[in-house]
Amino acid sequence: MFRSQVLILLLGLFPAVAQADILIEDAYARAANPAATSGTVYMTVRNTGPQTDHLISAHSPIAAKAVLHRNIEEADGMMRMIAVTDGLDIDVGCAARLERGGDHLMFMGLTAEMTQGSHFPLTLSFEKAGDITIDVPVDMTHVPGATVISGHVNHDHSGMDDTATSHEAMHQHNTQMCAMKIAD
Repeated sequence: MFRSQVLILLLGLFPAVAQADILIEDAYARAANPAATSGTVYMTVRNTGPQTDHLISAHSPIAAKAVLHRNIEEADGMMRMIAVTDGLDIDVGCAARLERGGDHLMFMGLTAEMTQGSHFPLTLSFEKAGDITIDVPVDMTHVPGATVISGHVNHDHSGMDDTATSHEAMHQHNTQMCAMKIAD
């Protein structure tokens, strides 16, 4: 009986160890106004572990759907958002930034208002680290320069191109963003 208790205890420790390899920094959310039906979450995801991990999905009780989006610049200079349905790789020793003008997490169908100073839980699901739940503050006044640029303008998502960016293209983009290695 003692052996099975020790085994259960040890098995329970491994998810926490795996989660320690993924660090979520400077997470915050914004919405255009409290009555908005969509909102955006920004953060930096750092991989301090020994192998690449993959952000599979995200969910929160305040939104019907959480979708990873990517902004791309068209030939005419116009920016267009596209959904990324196959997740995001976070390479070893790298930080993936979800930020204004780039990759970001879009909440669609808000079920609660995103008001200044409020908080909500967000669960990020990773291939290796498993589920990591964080508390995200709504901060409409987040100022660029400290860590991550904030903001998301209110615009109509109905015409957004729903075709997904390929996993390979997302990985290539993330690798470029991860040129800044984590220092010990």
